Amino acid sequence: MSDQIEVVAVLQAKPGHEAALEAAAKACIAPTRAENGCISYVLHVDTNKAGKLVFIESWTDKPALDAHMQTAHFKTLAGQLEELVDGGASAVTIDVLKKIA
Repeated sequence: MSDQIEVVAVLQAKPGHEAALEAAAKACIAPTRAENGCISYVLHVDTNKAGKLVFIESWTDKPALDAHMQTAHFKTLAGQLEELVDGGASAVTIDVLKKIA
């Protein structure tokens, strides 16, 4: 296993807050991609569930991910989640077991 860390974060917008959640999430993309240790930070939309956003992130290591969670742009997004997200955010941190390609 490597030090690289992958994160999958799922955010389901509260009814009527879909556009606001998408805007808040998009505002976090550019500054996050500029962070040291960010390999990939991609926002996806669930094609089967309106208002569901999925971040798929790759970080060089846990310290890089920890540093990301201390940035102003992450804290701004996190501070909006209670108002915008139904049931809170869910996230799973995973490690690459074996790269196939």
